[in-house]
Amino acid sequence: MDIFTYGFNKYSFINIFGNILLLAPLPILLYFNDFLNKVNSLKKVILICFSISLEIEILQYLQCYFNIAFIPRGSDILDLIFNVFGGIIGYFIMNIYIKLKIYIKNNKV
Repeated sequence: MDIFTYGFNKYSFINIFGNILLLAPLPILLYFNDFLNKVNSLKKVILICFSISLEIEILQYLQCYFNIAFIPRGSDILDLIFNVFGGIIGYFIMNIYIKLKIYIKNNKV
């Protein structure tokens, strides 16, 4: 759904927040999987989220191009942007968790 063509409605709201929430847990899951010890910078998290989101959008485009999609859905650059933004939010949530964990450990709260 194109926000600029159809305006902002409840489906746009669901689309935006659905795309943000799609990859928000990814940095947190990578941290708990000990993969993020090697991927500890925001730049790397953005790169991972961008590449995963790009793969999703390419698959959506190919499904529409070859007409094999069960639910007609096109690829959209805004989906890519909101997915990466969700990954960034997840990265900051993960950093807050790490800092709280260190604070509690050091202060024995």
